[in-house]
Amino acid sequence: MDVLLLFYLLVFVAPISIFFHEFGHAIVAWFFQAEKVDISIGAGTVKTLMHVGRFTISIAPLFFIGGLATSYRQPDYSRLEKIIITISGPLFSIFMAFIFWKIDVMTIAISFHLFVWFNLWVGLVNLIPFKWKGKKTDGHIIMQLLRNKNV
Repeated sequence: MDVLLLFYLLVFVAPISIFFHEFGHAIVAWFFQAEKVDISIGAGTVKTLMHVGRFTISIAPLFFIGGLATSYRQPDYSRLEKIIITISGPLFSIFMAFIFWKIDVMTIAISFHLFVWFNLWVGLVNLIPFKWKGKKTDGHIIMQLLRNKNV
């Protein structure tokens, strides 16, 4: 049973939750008139590309490892817009945890329970400002922006 839960976590919960997090960044960037928005899920050579309007979605073979949302606009975003776009990923993850929790209380399936905890974990950990192996959390980027540093 533990192997099945791990499989479910890696194949379904993690990539879907990572997508929700990155989608949170992307939708707010779109709201701020981004000319191009890229969502990348996973690590490794990109296997799937999907283009929808200004959005490009890329999925790599190790789709449970992480994600990245980038967007471009001329003129560049203001510092406040960058902060709002950056914080929107963790907030969307926390919002999705709440949605899955509301579904979870109506069912007895553990599947939604894992989505609640994983989305909550993604949202809260990304608010903690730290840098690891050259990668910065959303909290670290927000802290840099608040200190008036260009990111």
